[in-house]
Amino acid sequence: MYVLGCETLGFESNAPVLSAGLLYFDLDKSYNFMDLVNDVKFVKFKLKEQIEVYNRIIDKKVLDYWKSNDEEAKVASFIPSKNDVSFIEGVEYLRKFADPNDSDIVLSRGFLSKNCMDSLCRAVDIPVLFKHWQYSETATMINCLKNTAKNGYCPVSLDSICKFNLLPHRIANEAYMILYGE
Repeated sequence: MYVLGCETLGFESNAPVLSAGLLYFDLDKSYNFMDLVNDVKFVKFKLKEQIEVYNRIIDKKVLDYWKSNDEEAKVASFIPSKNDVSFIEGVEYLRKFADPNDSDIVLSRGFLSKNCMDSLCRAVDIPVLFKHWQYSETATMINCLKNTAKNGYCPVSLDSICKFNLLPHRIANEAYMILYGE
């Protein structure tokens, strides 16, 4: 089972994708929280390319949110760096860790991550990372599996601090709730 998450600059499928993370976890294995965080495959994309070449549209409210976000989150996903990769390079990196048989479930909170990634894959003319039938919505799964779930979240005793402002931590928390939530 996978968890896919993205940071975007909008609420629509044509938004630029700042960064993406992908985590594979096995329901039959044990993990501590930081193991899951460290297992997230994370990429940060070049933003300028997406806007100038692929006509991605920035939502001003989301841009303002990112400008006011804390420094750690901005460095991780928003502020350009020399390590940023093109969208194609980033997707190909993530593809190395994806299920080649298209048989595993891919969880995503809401479908913005899936929709933005798929839309951008089509814009750059590469295959989508996962097939549409593989996706399930994380909040729905948690609501169905966990007795104490409310609005797609459930109590969980983390063995370390979750930094919700960082994408790898949020992705790991999704898996952790499914594995160990009450």
